[in-house]
Amino acid sequence: MGFDPAFFRPVDDQMFDMNAGVKELFKSLGKKLWIFIRHHFRNNPNRASIAITDQVVIDSRSHTFWEKSMSEDDALVATQVLESLIRYGRPVKEADIRNEFAKAGNQYSWIMFNWLNQPKFSEALQLFNERKDDIKSIPIDEFIEQNFPKTYKKFVETMLKTSHVSILEIIQAMHPTIDVTELVNLGTNDDHIGPYSTVFAEILKMYRYPVF
Repeated sequence: MGFDPAFFRPVDDQMFDMNAGVKELFKSLGKKLWIFIRHHFRNNPNRASIAITDQVVIDSRSHTFWEKSMSEDDALVATQVLESLIRYGRPVKEADIRNEFAKAGNQYSWIMFNWLNQPKFSEALQLFNERKDDIKSIPIDEFIEQNFPKTYKKFVETMLKTSHVSILEIIQAMHPTIDVTELVNLGTNDDHIGPYSTVFAEILKMYRYPVF
């Protein structure tokens, strides 16, 4: 979904594009280029872990906050609230966010207020509703291409077409029960994006993510 669970703040597509040219462009405009970060949130994190259950995708604006203020329990509650909201079959409202956090307990209300008090909450809520409908209605590769076009070009097209063996190894290391035998003998001119997006979708479904 691309939302920081501590602040209900979207991780923008631009944050995944960190080449030297982009950095120089932002510097010339006097703007700060925030970058994406895979934060391992477990209390005693294995920072080498690539398991999706051990990390969240955030950006460099909030990394220090996560390191100092978000415990494992905090992270799990925040992500669970996000996942519960994704399952709504209608647009999510502020009251829904309050209700979901209430189920977790008053000790997590401070995270809820992080969400509600962030300066662009209304815009973030509208974007969240759009993305949650997309991820449940279109294949995951189309979801990434539509919502994160720069990310799609950099990671999906480039990595899946030119580094498909290493991606295969990542899938096998993370999820040894996933059947990837049909992907092993793909030729260099075959379309890896379709088959791999299917595998990634199945992995997410294993963890009960409501993806298409």
